[in-house]
Amino acid sequence: MKIMLDRKTIKDAVAGLSRLASKRTSLPILGCVRIASEDSGCTMTATDLDQTLAFKCKSGATENGTVIVPFETLNLLTRGPDAEPVTFVSGKKNELTILNTVAGQEVGRTFAVSPADEWPGPTPAADVGPVDPAFLTNFRRASLFASEDSSRVILNGVCLHVDEKAGDYLVATDGRRMGAFNTIKLPLRESCVVPASRFMLWSKLVPDELLIGSKAEKDAGWFRLVTPQWDYRCRTQPGTYPNWRMVVPGEDGAHQFVLSETDAELLKKILPTFAGHDAYNQPVKLDLRDSKTFIVGKGEDDKSPSRLELTDTCSIGKAGEISVDRKYLLDALTAGFRVFRFEDELSPLTSRSDDGGIYVMMPLRTGNTPPPKPQPVANVTQVTSDPATAPVAPANAQPQVQPEQKEKHMSKTDTTVAAPATEPSALDRVLAAYETAKAKVREANEALACIAAAVKDAAKEDKARRQEVESVRSGLAKLQALKV
Repeated sequence: MKIMLDRKTIKDAVAGLSRLASKRTSLPILGCVRIASEDSGCTMTATDLDQTLAFKCKSGATENGTVIVPFETLNLLTRGPDAEPVTFVSGKKNELTILNTVAGQEVGRTFAVSPADEWPGPTPAADVGPVDPAFLTNFRRASLFASEDSSRVILNGVCLHVDEKAGDYLVATDGRRMGAFNTIKLPLRESCVVPASRFMLWSKLVPDELLIGSKAEKDAGWFRLVTPQWDYRCRTQPGTYPNWRMVVPGEDGAHQFVLSETDAELLKKILPTFAGHDAYNQPVKLDLRDSKTFIVGKGEDDKSPSRLELTDTCSIGKAGEISVDRKYLLDALTAGFRVFRFEDELSPLTSRSDDGGIYVMMPLRTGNTPPPKPQPVANVTQVTSDPATAPVAPANAQPQVQPEQKEKHMSKTDTTVAAPATEPSALDRVLAAYETAKAKVREANEALACIAAAVKDAAKEDKARRQEVESVRSGLAKLQALKV
C-alpha cells in the first residue's frame, strides 16, 4: 500500500501534532503518528492515551490501509519545498519505506516500525454541536487563572459551566484568583472541566467553524473539539468543581479605578522589574487618592518605596489602597480587564469587563503584621485532601505562606507591636502537624544513623577480635609443632 502526501500537508499536520506527540515515552507506539488512508481521504493521528488529535487531509493512495511513522521521522520530512511529494510504502514484517523527494531526486529509506495493531483503541467520540468561535478566545483567557498545582487536579483546567438560568460560563481558578467569562452558549448537556492543553492554547488554531461536545462515561468523561481539519478529544478532569459563584462580591466596592489602554501597556512593561519584584509574592500596592492612581513597590533592601503615577487612569470614590500579587494583576490585564474595584485592603479586588468577564483576586497582607504562627497539634486524626471538594478561597481569605517562608519571617527581629492573637486556621494546624511529624522523622533518622554507626563499630571490633584469636591460635600451633 502506498500513501502520497505533499510536503505542505505534512508541515501543517506536524505543526499541530507536535503539541501532542510524545518524544519520550515508555510505549514506543505513542511516539509515532498513525497515517490511515480511507475513501474519504487521509487521517494523521497522534495520542498520549489521555488526548487524541487527528488531522484530516487529502492524499493519493493506491488502497485503504494504515502505516505507522515515528514522529521524529515525520518531522524531518517537513524540510523542503511545499509542493514536493513524499510517499509512504508499507512492506512486510512491519517495514516502512519512505520515498522523499530532495532537490528533484527521489531518495528512499526502509526501516522497521511498530506494528499497526499496537495502536491504542479508538477514543470515545462525543456528539458535537456548533459554538461561537469566541469559545477559544475565552478559553485561553480563562486558562490564565487555572492552577498548576498537581495536587488539585480539578483546578488544572477550565470549567465549562452549563446553567440554563444563570447562563453558561468558562471559569478557571487556582484558589487565589478567578476568571469567569459569559459571552456564548455552550452546546453541552452538563458541565465539565477541560485541561488547558497545549493544543487548546495553540495560537494558530483559529477556525471559522467550530464544534464542541462532551460525553460522560463510567470511568471517565471526554471532551471533543472539531474543526474542518482537526478532531481533538481529551479526558475531562475528574471531580466536582468548586462553587465559584460564592467568591463573587455582591457589591461593587467603595474604591474604583479605570485603567486606560496606555497605562495598561505601561504596566505590562514596568511591573516585571518594578520595585519589589524580588520579594515573596511579588507584592505591588495600588494607592488611590485625590482622583489619582499610584503604583507603589518596595524591595527587601530598599530604604523607601518607589511610586509611579498612572497619569491616564481615572480614580473614583474614596481614597484607599490595596496590595496584590503583580503576577496576578498582569494576568488580569492580559485577559482584558481594565475596570477594578475593592471595598478595603482586606477585600478582594474585582473587575467586570464589557463582554461578560468577571475577575476576582485575593489581596495580600499589608503593613508589618506577620503571618499567624502555626500552633503545634498533639493529634491529627483526619485530614481531608480531596481536591475535588476543596472550595475556592472565600472573600476574606489570605494567601498562605509556605513553611520555609514562615520560618524566614519568624527568624527576623520584629520591633512592631504584636498583633492580636488569632485562632489558627485548619491549614495552619495541618502545616504545624506536618512540621512536627517532619521533626520526629528527622530525629528517628538520626537515631537510626547512630545505631548504624554503632553496628559498624561493633563489626570492626568483632573482626579485630577474630584476627587476634586467629593469630593466637596460629602461634599455639607453631609452639605445639616444636620438638624438644
